[in-house]
Amino acid sequence: MDSVNLSSPVSELSRSSTPSLSVFNQSNSPKDFVTRVLSPRIAVISSQDADQVCQVNNFPDFLTLIKPFGERIEGRVTAMDSQGLKIPIENFTVRFANLTSLQQPDFQMISQILTEKVKSIRSKTQDLPNITTKSDVKERYLEANLDDLTPWYAEYRRLFFTFTGVSEHETFEHPVACIIAISSSNKDPINTLSQMYSVTIPSPLFDKGFMDTTILKYYVLLHDNHKVSLEHSEAVFEKMKRSFGLHCHLLKLNSIPPVLIPEEPISKYSADRSFISDIWTSTVNDLNLLNSMLVASPSIQPTSPEVLHSLQNSLTSLSSYSLPPTMSTLNSSISSFTEDNNNDSQVSLNLSLTNNISPPIYGQYMSEEDITGINSFVRELVVQSIVPFMERNIQNWNEQVASSRRGITGRLFSASRRYFSTGPKTGLVQQSSQYPYASNTSSNNVSNTIYNYNTPEAQMRKLADWSFMLRDYKFAHSVYDTVKKDFSADKAWKYYAGAQEMIGICLLIASTNINNRTEIEYYFDQAMNAYYNRSKLPFYATRATILHYELLKFRNLYKDAPPALIRLTGDDSDLRSALFLEQAAHAFLRCSKPMVRKYAFHMILAGHRYVKCNQREHAYRCYLAASQVFENHSWSLVDDHINFVLGRQSYHLGDLPTAIKFFLKLLKASRQPQTQQSAYLKEFLYIYKQYLSKTDTESNFNSEELPIPIIEDSSVKVILSNLQSSEYDDGWEILEEDFLDEGFSGLDAFGKPRVRPSTLSSDIHRTVCAIGEPFFVQFTTQNPMQIPINVNDMTLECEFNLT
Repeated sequence: MDSVNLSSPVSELSRSSTPSLSVFNQSNSPKDFVTRVLSPRIAVISSQDADQVCQVNNFPDFLTLIKPFGERIEGRVTAMDSQGLKIPIENFTVRFANLTSLQQPDFQMISQILTEKVKSIRSKTQDLPNITTKSDVKERYLEANLDDLTPWYAEYRRLFFTFTGVSEHETFEHPVACIIAISSSNKDPINTLSQMYSVTIPSPLFDKGFMDTTILKYYVLLHDNHKVSLEHSEAVFEKMKRSFGLHCHLLKLNSIPPVLIPEEPISKYSADRSFISDIWTSTVNDLNLLNSMLVASPSIQPTSPEVLHSLQNSLTSLSSYSLPPTMSTLNSSISSFTEDNNNDSQVSLNLSLTNNISPPIYGQYMSEEDITGINSFVRELVVQSIVPFMERNIQNWNEQVASSRRGITGRLFSASRRYFSTGPKTGLVQQSSQYPYASNTSSNNVSNTIYNYNTPEAQMRKLADWSFMLRDYKFAHSVYDTVKKDFSADKAWKYYAGAQEMIGICLLIASTNINNRTEIEYYFDQAMNAYYNRSKLPFYATRATILHYELLKFRNLYKDAPPALIRLTGDDSDLRSALFLEQAAHAFLRCSKPMVRKYAFHMILAGHRYVKCNQREHAYRCYLAASQVFENHSWSLVDDHINFVLGRQSYHLGDLPTAIKFFLKLLKASRQPQTQQSAYLKEFLYIYKQYLSKTDTESNFNSEELPIPIIEDSSVKVILSNLQSSEYDDGWEILEEDFLDEGFSGLDAFGKPRVRPSTLSSDIHRTVCAIGEPFFVQFTTQNPMQIPINVNDMTLECEFNLT
């Protein structure tokens, strides 16, 4: 390996030069997301003594310590393109991962984790303005970030890419380099470093032939002031450089409380402790949550030790999900997966199991100089080792492989081999085992062809991937376009799909003006067809769709987003289909001319798929948003469907009054068949009985809201007994006048004139009866529904008005 000129270990900087916390925050730009998930991956190996140095500061291992610093390299990184020109790269990132955790996880178990995680994120309808017409699509909605409006999709997308493992058809998940970390307190550091890589290599993964083991090795020596002196660590570091070259770094960490350090002011370490801890807090807590989900849900229990090991490695590889040493890890609680848990398949996961535990203070003894040292170490690793190493390999592969394949001789050789070759190609391996991400590999269309890493096709694919990582998109596009023809000729459909996917990504991410959008859509269509139909790999089809959608958002091509999302809404994953349909609905609103009805229609489709995957809160939210668009349009069948689903989901969510409100809207004249109306009525009566059993009195429900039966107000009559008549008779008026004339004439006992009252007959519509006298109320009712209704135990309520 050629050596490069590396600077000496970075000296400690002053407090004023400490990187701000914003350096560690991930950008919300769709383009930055794509470049981040397709950035160079760096494997990490750490010795036990190195991990012990980190554990004093509440980090389980060295990987957790450095992980956040790879998410955003401070400053600008400059790389060389294929023409020797400099490419300034902003927001450059690298991904650190454990070398033993590179393989693909079991996707069925990961799907269950994604489902439970999406369910745990509560909807915040107040963040989304009410959309009823086009005029409601205002700047407040358009300026809002979709990730903020739909955080459940953002979390699904993030976790989806977190669980991605290595694959033979691309090299984005293959490590570009490997960091080997050891503590200066190790008794035999040079020999230990020499043995760590060869011993730790996951041989089953590399034995498959598609991964190149000749990667850059970078050696890190951790210096702990509490264990050894600085002079000893520097002497060991000099031996490392003489033995392994200049790809070495001495990293200093403090691991003792400030009160134990003589001649150092305590205020130097106590200031801004929250700043230091916050660097890791947001990237550590999620594994605790995932661990609690795995323990609480029996539906995600593994069925074999191999599957369990795969999932453990998947969780370990989460850069942002490492358990602190004070809390139980997945590896130490294997037996929790096999607990019976009462055989209840519908477990309500307690997603706040870790809330009662006091969170540890990450980096509790680290100073701001330590933070600056780690940040400088990662930048030095990238700028002076990783990028030059990639540039040299890109130049070599371009001269040795790509240039010859693009020339006339290479094309003639490729054509002659394609049409006249009778034997198998050299370097091809037929993989007999099924892919972990494949839904069904029994079809004859599925090709399990794997290229060895040293074949021209594999090297060209790696050349294109590494060029893409260094943002040389034009050159990467040309290599992808060249090698895809070989993949198609060999019927290596997974490789072919990956090449077509990356061609579309290169065109969207690099072009300043998108003129031929049809061509870009063609590449993604070909990729989707090869992934989904030919190779039976819905995982990679989902990944391609997410990346395509993110770049369409980056280009503000929201009109092209719905077809790309709807294309992958099959029956194999209701959760994925629901999320994509909801994003398609929002894309309709963000077009130059908002399409509100299409938005509402796709929100209903999304809600329906949410119902199928038991995401009740998200289903309720989608239907409620659609109801605001469709109301007052006299579309009875649409209204019935929306009200029925809203009522049923409200019941399952425990909101019985709201459920009754929606079901009451179904008890009316409608075009529904009798069987459907009967189902509405039965479900309403069942929910109403449940409501009455949980309330103290029946007065909580206003009977006037009951739409059936309809009582005609004009038909209400009060009828007295058979011996009397409620009709007005003039004879009663004559008798009344005579009584008043005789009874109220003259003076009273005090000598004052008697006050003559008004006649009772002034209200001719008033029915007069004696106390205790029976009477009857007659009225006409009407049943608007097509099914018979039995009315029992009717109660007459009267209200006395003093007039």
